[in-house]
Amino acid sequence: MNTIVEIERKTSRVWQGNYSKYMAEKDEWLRQQLKAYENQQRKIRAMEEAAQRFRIWGEMRDSDKMYARAKSMENVLTVLIKWTSLSKTKAISS
Repeated sequence: MNTIVEIERKTSRVWQGNYSKYMAEKDEWLRQQLKAYENQQRKIRAMEEAAQRFRIWGEMRDSDKMYARAKSMENVLTVLIKWTSLSKTKAISS
């Protein structure tokens, strides 16, 4: 069995099979990474829009509860965006 070791950005990855199989598998892996990233970005945008709606509703109703929900959602978004950035960096370096 053939083995291919890919070294990219100081990280190595082992692929089993010949070069054609390596290229096909790597292409599929990259497609999956891109799809996962796009899904994360879609979720982040939806959460940002929801937080903005809560903030608007808080202003319209002068509701501390809505402001608190918006702030809570923004805090979650901050963590999620940091995690996504780290994941993207890690995926790119893999």
